[in-house]
Amino acid sequence: MSELPFMTLRQIQEAVDNMRELHPVLSEIPIDCEEFAELELGIEIIPVKMLRERVGADAFITRDFLSILIDDDYFNDPRMRTRNNFSIAHELGHLFLHRDYFDAQCPEGTEEEWIDFMQSMEDLEHVRLEWQANAFAALLLMPKAEMMRHFEKPGVSIPALGRAFGVSTWAISKRIEMEDFRMDFGDPI
Repeated sequence: MSELPFMTLRQIQEAVDNMRELHPVLSEIPIDCEEFAELELGIEIIPVKMLRERVGADAFITRDFLSILIDDDYFNDPRMRTRNNFSIAHELGHLFLHRDYFDAQCPEGTEEEWIDFMQSMEDLEHVRLEWQANAFAALLLMPKAEMMRHFEKPGVSIPALGRAFGVSTWAISKRIEMEDFRMDFGDPI
């Protein structure tokens, strides 16, 4: 079994830039990842009851990369729209960053064998895999140039940025940390 290749943030950014070049719709902010996955890539989004309890994740890309399973409770809860958007972007990260790795590691098999493979990964390798997919999602949904444009606006706030990019305040906070953006949110409360 080969090790998951290390990827820098710059390499992940290049993968995102390549995707944007191939799919100009990804330059329209906010990005609707569900619509992009289904209409541009032909990936079916399938709500699954109790997915989170079964696999420990909100969403999961299938072994054939033709479907993204998403927890039914999350999918049907309007309050989870931004989380679902990030989760789908994360799964697209696995598709675009890890497909060759998965093809080498896990021969075609049943969905249960795929889930078992994913759950049996070494901890460090799994952390690296998930970090890369999260970085991909963050760079895709919150491009640096767009973030900088928003920072120039008076009264910028984390919630306002979340609304502008269609992501949660948690995702915005992590994205700010990722680039070490310098922002002034005014006096502390």
